[in-house]
Amino acid sequence: MLLFPYAKGDFLFKKLKDKFLCRTIFGFDNEKTNQQFMKWRRDHSYTQITYLAAVTATMYVLLATINIYISPKEMLPDAVILEMFVIAPMLYFISYISYRKKDFLYVELMLFISPIVAASLHLYIISKLEVYNSYQVELYLMIIWIYTLSGMSYYHAIVSSTIIYILGISLPYTMYSDQMHPFILHTMWMSISMIFGLFGAYLIKKSQKENFIKQLELEKMAIEDKLTGLYNRTKLDEVLTHELQRASRYKESIGLFIIDIDYFKSVNDMYGHLVGDQVIIDISKLIKNNLRSTDTLFRWGGEEFIVLSLETHKEEAMTIAHKINNYIKEAEFDLVGHKTVSIGVTTNNEDDDVTSIIKRADEALYLAKNSGRDCVKYI
Repeated sequence: MLLFPYAKGDFLFKKLKDKFLCRTIFGFDNEKTNQQFMKWRRDHSYTQITYLAAVTATMYVLLATINIYISPKEMLPDAVILEMFVIAPMLYFISYISYRKKDFLYVELMLFISPIVAASLHLYIISKLEVYNSYQVELYLMIIWIYTLSGMSYYHAIVSSTIIYILGISLPYTMYSDQMHPFILHTMWMSISMIFGLFGAYLIKKSQKENFIKQLELEKMAIEDKLTGLYNRTKLDEVLTHELQRASRYKESIGLFIIDIDYFKSVNDMYGHLVGDQVIIDISKLIKNNLRSTDTLFRWGGEEFIVLSLETHKEEAMTIAHKINNYIKEAEFDLVGHKTVSIGVTTNNEDDDVTSIIKRADEALYLAKNSGRDCVKYI
């Protein structure tokens, strides 16, 4: 019972597993990244488990059929009944619940149990034989299957294979203690299977981690502005669409600001683009440091930024915008001295979409520029 989930879906040795096996070997020190990796692995494992369990079950059905014709009589009918009506259905069930994307903890639990059950039944079948060594290959394949094909976690693979290893060594020893030569060979092959399995699992999990890191980097490049590290337009569309839908559902108000650096072209013309880039970086940091935790800053393009401010009415939105305007006005930037910004502010309407709310904020920005710049306007 120590290995099985609690009702809350946790494990007794979760801390040990996370810290020493998942995190140290295949995980990440950062807890958030580690959780993302575990979710990524789980999502990718569903398909693998679905097909692998079905294929393995079908192979057991074929094995049972072949056993009818070639197995020693003392193995029948137990071998056929257990392989075709116990092991195969169990694997088909795992394939089914994985295909339906049931709770992954229970998918892994079934995966964890199935090879132990299969190994135990296999040992029961071969206990009826006088010469057993030719039927041990299935145990070696089980261990390799657990580590390299099953899709179960490294922790569960180690525990499951270790149980099979102990059963696969101890029971044949008690049953066939007078046949030491084949038993020693069997022990050697069991040990080799464990070593190859562990190494194979290490390479697979290492590759998974590398693929996950590459995917994170690609996702980051897709949604992050390279210069400032802020979210870009792609992420703005995603977040704003979601927040507008949520605001409409719950009758909430959100504020949207477009911030434009005044006369920024003159900075590039006079000091060069590297200095201009640094001004953009410095102003983005200044804005971000003076926002609330519920506000998100995006780089809209060029010298323009957008602030999405959740649960914000007109008065509060104007207060935040004026505060940003004053902070930037009072700051002094290397080489270029003082700079100002113009800010267009709006709040959502019930029928707004991404295009309409940004268009309205842009009109407010246009009004601010036509009013002499260095000011805040609302539409």
